[in-house]
Amino acid sequence: MAPKTRIPKVRTLHLPIIVLIMTSLFASTLAASVDEDFAALEEIADAFPPKISTKEEKAKALALYSRVKLQFDKDVKGHPGDKQILLKRARLESFGHNLDVKGAFEEAQRDFLALLKQDSNFEPAMLALARLWVNTNPQYAPQAEKLFRAVQCRHGNEPVEEAQRGLFFALYYQGRMLEAKRQIEFLTARWPDNEAYKRLREATSAVLARAGTQDKPAGGQAPAKDMLATCQ
Repeated sequence: MAPKTRIPKVRTLHLPIIVLIMTSLFASTLAASVDEDFAALEEIADAFPPKISTKEEKAKALALYSRVKLQFDKDVKGHPGDKQILLKRARLESFGHNLDVKGAFEEAQRDFLALLKQDSNFEPAMLALARLWVNTNPQYAPQAEKLFRAVQCRHGNEPVEEAQRGLFFALYYQGRMLEAKRQIEFLTARWPDNEAYKRLREATSAVLARAGTQDKPAGGQAPAKDMLATCQ
């Protein structure tokens, strides 16, 4: 008689461990996927207008937004008081605003203000809120200007490019065109390889020319390369 083959029994004690491993792997995969979706949205909609040319691209971006927003809402609820998690959701909501998601502006503003209530010197929130304001409506430009200047103030005479660039738009949207022109001259002189600054300088000069405004610094004005916009 042939010997019986012994079939090893599965020890159920190990099943919870397997489940935990599988759950952990799934969670890691989900997190990576959400981060990838966030990065894709950042590339598409971190500025206005978003980089979208067809209805299909818009639909895909909105689907990504809904997916990531759902996860970030859970993350914020599960980690109250975590500034980085709340900042990420606020930035996502600003992307949603650029995608014309209803209520996204109000949600982003609420989250940014909550971050600044928690830490009034939290620069990422200061800059992101200022950008949200300046890109939304000229009525918010004065508030954006204050935040951009506050960030620069913290760095003394070392120019913070995002703050200096934001100041240009804040001045431009307030109709303070001569100040905006001097600001874009500074940006062009400080970062001469940035072609976008050159185009903005030309556009600002054209606006001044149409208005018949003298496109020259006031008497005794420092050269553009020395005109660092500061706290005041």
